[in-house]
Amino acid sequence: MKTILFDPDDLIDFQLYGLITSYNDSPRLMYHLNLIFETRFERCDDLDVVIDGHLTYFPVFGWEDPQTGDYYNIIKNTAYTVNRKNNGNSLSAMFDLTPALISRFKEYNFLMKVSGDGYSELPISENSLIQKISRLKTEKVKSIERLIF
Repeated sequence: MKTILFDPDDLIDFQLYGLITSYNDSPRLMYHLNLIFETRFERCDDLDVVIDGHLTYFPVFGWEDPQTGDYYNIIKNTAYTVNRKNNGNSLSAMFDLTPALISRFKEYNFLMKVSGDGYSELPISENSLIQKISRLKTEKVKSIERLIF
């Protein structure tokens, strides 16, 4: 048996942005982004993460810009859970809190992961739909490996 050790920092070849939007519904947000900014975000496989012993699912949408070759993922920062039992063993179960994918950035309801060679200008911008877009520093995030997919 072999064990391969790696440093997650070596695998972080992306930029991360936080989005504060007026929508909490992922499909509705993607519809409006595609309509307004002429992007083509499509639903990808959900990101499955175990948090506090519960399997949680984070909706993921992806799009590759044909002009730049950059790849964009928009991930909802709050999860939905399946068969979550309120057994009172954890703080989040006691207060029925929905876990965040990256709790350090829980004020953002969506995260945008940008990967590619050039990291060109973002295809979306702040407007009435997106109140704030912020570049996030990933160096100090303990759970950044959740975004390596």
